[in-house]
Amino acid sequence: MGGKKVLLTLTEEEFNKFESLARREGFTRVSALVRHLAVTGLNETIDGKFVRISIDDDVLDYVRIKKFGSVASFATWAMESVMQRTPLTETQRARLGK
Repeated sequence: MGGKKVLLTLTEEEFNKFESLARREGFTRVSALVRHLAVTGLNETIDGKFVRISIDDDVLDYVRIKKFGSVASFATWAMESVMQRTPLTETQRARLGK
């Protein structure tokens, strides 16, 4: 995989915050988290398919106890579940061109 390298200098406090976030999000290294955040930020402006939300501790606990893996995978499962229970009407499908 080719590409360019970017060097970031972080304070100890900033690094510790990134390290904590990386563990919570399931990343093994801070560099992987920072790369993910940078690429996600770029893609977000391109296709608008990303949503940022605040998550309560209750939701995080639920995801961990039910072993969904991550909040994102839980959110995907929940949306699919809702979409199956309440499918689009024919009129709504027509608006989407499906």
